[in-house]
Amino acid sequence: MDGGSPSCSEPKMRDIGARAIEEPPKSTGDQSTKDYVGRFLNDTG
Repeated sequence: MDGGSPSCSEPKMRDIGARAIEEPPKSTGDQSTKDYVGRFLNDTG
């Protein structure tokens, strides 16, 4: 089931990824988006 409360078996990366898609960076511009995605990929490994 997607959209419910995060379960222990559900990987954290999936929840973060979904959140990144649902809540894009507020600041506009290609650079800020690249930086946001870069930080996300860097943070998850």
